[in-house]
Amino acid sequence: MLPANIIDRAASLKQEIAEKTEELRACNLAIAKNEAEYKPGSKTGHAFGNNFKAKVQLKTNVTWDQEALEFHRFKLGEDMFFHLFKWKFEPREGKAIENFIKFNEYGPILAKARTEKEGTPSITFEKIEVSA
Repeated sequence: MLPANIIDRAASLKQEIAEKTEELRACNLAIAKNEAEYKPGSKTGHAFGNNFKAKVQLKTNVTWDQEALEFHRFKLGEDMFFHLFKWKFEPREGKAIENFIKFNEYGPILAKARTEKEGTPSITFEKIEVSA
């Protein structure tokens, strides 16, 4: 397959997947809200189609206000607080970490705490308008 054809096919597939993903989300939401039956207090429900049984697991995404937690850490005391929560170390800025590793005497030590894995490339597409 020629490179231009591969690019066109990949862009087409990406658009199809995006459309199907949106349709699937809408179907799943409709099943969860309108079709599934739940026992009282349960987040698991079931629905039945002609050829398929659907098991629905309702989910809740939780985020925490970090400033509020920091305030409550002192009120609860560190022993109790860290029994409930853990520290999470994440770089503040990727470029700063890269520069530190390259140019600071402690960089090689910090680099040993890092694992790098090849990721899936992200590619965006833009339709080319051909004028006649």
